[in-house]
Amino acid sequence: MAKLMAEVSVEFGRNIDDYDALWAWAVDEPGAFWAAVARWAGLTFATPYETPLVADVMPGATWFPGAALNYAAMVFQNRARDKIALIHQAEDGTVTKMTWGELEARTAAIAKALSRAGIGQGDRVAGYLPNKLETVAIFLATVSLGAVWSLCAPDMGAPTVLERFRQINPKALITASGYAFGGRWHDRQGEITEMLEGLPSLALWVTLEDAQAPARHGLETLSLDSLPAAAGPLSPVMVPFDHPLWVVYSSGTTGAPKAILHGHGGVVLEHLKLTGLHCDVGPDDTLCWYSSTGWIMWNIHIGGLLRGATLAIPEGNPNLPDPGRLWRFLEEAGVTAFGAGAAWYHGCMKAGITPSNIADLGRVKVLASTGSPLAPEAYAW
Repeated sequence: MAKLMAEVSVEFGRNIDDYDALWAWAVDEPGAFWAAVARWAGLTFATPYETPLVADVMPGATWFPGAALNYAAMVFQNRARDKIALIHQAEDGTVTKMTWGELEARTAAIAKALSRAGIGQGDRVAGYLPNKLETVAIFLATVSLGAVWSLCAPDMGAPTVLERFRQINPKALITASGYAFGGRWHDRQGEITEMLEGLPSLALWVTLEDAQAPARHGLETLSLDSLPAAAGPLSPVMVPFDHPLWVVYSSGTTGAPKAILHGHGGVVLEHLKLTGLHCDVGPDDTLCWYSSTGWIMWNIHIGGLLRGATLAIPEGNPNLPDPGRLWRFLEEAGVTAFGAGAAWYHGCMKAGITPSNIADLGRVKVLASTGSPLAPEAYAW
């Protein structure tokens, strides 16, 4: 952030020497601010933009007209193929790693399979998936085609999921048969059947494992287990700056959940700002944000890939076998930036944990909290 302040001060002749001054300038000159973030991050567009902002009004603002890009292309730009991109820890402690080269190859294979099955630009692809390495590759493959992603966690029941997915009329549904949590396996095939029958817009059902589809006319099936290991290079479709990237949803606590649409360009810039400026994450960092796939923080966590960071992904109950699990994982994965919900921090505090007695956290430079407010005593803790 200090580097950006210095660059902006020289370029615009402003004395921006602290956070408040940067914030004030960003509010006064939003177009100039976001263009500066793009330059600071080294963001290159497939086609250049004409101006950062047209019509500084809401609603009606148009950002970066003329620019073309793709979120997935930005993720894989200039990456060292042998470097670790993803580290996953299952609830039982099993660790799986994936290099940038492996992630791009898997993404390319899934993208090719989806394209052959008729998925293309503008199609909605819905996921009912746990927080695994494969979920990251499926997301990147989907958006590389210009298709629109939407995700719900497998601990959500079919009525809750249908309340969301029916709003977007998905062409494809991608599912896992179940997930592990709390020391046991949770089978979700009954919920999946209900979703397949409750989404008449579906033309394709994709599974992580071989599974039997319900009898429904015209529903094509595809198993990701059967994909070849290599399918040629990833070739993302370049889309306009505001082309839809994903649909997320409000909580539903004040009525039915509302679908919220985010675009490729806006999310790329916001993720670069959040992970790069606020969390100071770069190619030498490992970012971990404990989240389920049903929470917006899953989406935010993925943004670390845009900075070339390694993502550390813990799956399952964070308190199994004990409340020190995540703290030990931070040491094992070499995490430098970590985030979790306030409730989890509160739980650790109430359990009497002293994290530095559990693990060597010398590499951690950022701790972040989100969701409900973090109580003052928990902040002090």
